[in-house]
Amino acid sequence: MTEDEVFQKAYRDIQNLVDELCVDKNYNPLMVAGILMATAKMIYKTLLPPVEFTRLMDTITEDIKDEFTSGTTIH
Repeated sequence: MTEDEVFQKAYRDIQNLVDELCVDKNYNPLMVAGILMATAKMIYKTLLPPVEFTRLMDTITEDIKDEFTSGTTIH
């Protein structure tokens, strides 16, 4: 498998799990999203050098601030 194919399979697997949790098990989608965000943050913090982790978190925070100040609705 190519790297792109592996990425696509991983994406589908995670999306299927999210669908199962939200639809089949009726978990609150916001709770699932929060858990995914927290898990992603833990993975990034574990694998990235501290400077890169901080840079990534700053970028995410700035992107969120931009969304709220641009007048764009995020839902």
